Amino acid sequence: KQFGRPIAAFQAVQHMAAGMACAGAVASASVEQARQFLHSPQALWFAAIAKSATSEAAGSVAADAHQIHGAIGFTREYGLHRHTPPTRSDLHDECPECREFCDAPP
Repeated sequence: KQFGRPIAAFQAVQHMAAGMACAGAVASASVEQARQFLHSPQALWFAAIAKSATSEAAGSVAADAHQIHGAIGFTREYGLHRHTPPTRSDLHDECPECREFCDAPP
């Protein structure tokens, strides 16, 4: 609760939650598309796209969740802190081979 109202009652929070849902849907769709091309010559290309989309979604959703929940999201009694450190790293640091696929044509 904030100001005597549930935080979900605030329009700005609802807007952020909708954006988080959209980011999750885009990530899910990219993974599904990569799955459909799993045994094709473009499999690596679609896998790289899916990894990029899911990494972007994870980072933006975690950031928005922290924005909504404030400092409580960083405390141990709240589970949000477990999802933040992995999403804060750079995609290319984790996956050097992604560099060549990001610049390569399909």
